Amino acid sequence: MKIELGESEPEDIDLTALIDCVFLLLIFFMVTTSFRRSQSDERVFELLLNLPVATAATLTRPQDAALIIGIDVEGDTFIDGELVGRAGLHQHIQALARQNPSAHVRIEADAAASHQALVHVLDLCQFAGLWNVGVRTR
Repeated sequence: MKIELGESEPEDIDLTALIDCVFLLLIFFMVTTSFRRSQSDERVFELLLNLPVATAATLTRPQDAALIIGIDVEGDTFIDGELVGRAGLHQHIQALARQNPSAHVRIEADAAASHQALVHVLDLCQFAGLWNVGVRTR
């Protein structure tokens, strides 16, 4: 005689133990990992650059330039040896651009001058419409 026990229950895969293990591993890694940056990690984001030296520059005669702009170590600008401020430099560049937009401008910047001072002069020339701009190198 056969005994019926009723319908058999389908077997489910129990994931409780697996989920518990994953959460424990997650907590372990979160606790052991440090989330703050130390002082030495901040230097990783700095760029250490050795700026190039011009070895194959084109030679031009000093009289070719219609405007010679000098930049010293402090970032002060000079035109023909005379100290001019930012407003004076802007006026000289605007006057040259109105007179002759294809005029040659030469920038003579000190090697220790900040890049910001050089970029400022280049921006003034670009905004005025002077595209024939050169930087004197040694």
